[in-house]
Formats: sequence, C-alpha cells, structure tokens
Amino acid sequence: MAVYGMTVKIGQQPTEEQKRRIKEALDRPIFYDDDAPKLTDEQYKDFEKKLNSNARYSK
Repeated sequence: MAVYGMTVKIGQQPTEEQKRRIKEALDRPIFYDDDAPKLTDEQYKDFEKKLNSNARYSK
C-alpha cells in the first residue's frame, strides 16, 4: 500500500497527471487501522467544526 500526497492551491487547476492520480485513488479501497480508524459521523462533525474555526483554513 502506498500513500500519495499532492497540493492544489485555491484557484489552481490540477494538472492532467494529478487528475489521473485522483481518479485512480477513487477506485482504491480505504484501509482503516489503529493509526487511522474509521470516524463516526459525530467525529466528522467535530473535526469539521475545528477545521472551520481555524483561521488558517478559513476561506
């Protein structure tokens, strides 16, 4: 299993290579483990609140 990362800035259009890699990633299964457990709906909501309250990530 490989982990990939890429950065696309606001307003930037992804390259064709980035688009291809995103499409490939959508077809791969997600593997959860002790370091990356599946979150509950409540945990997602809490995470979203924290993310939105952080000025660094605000729009």
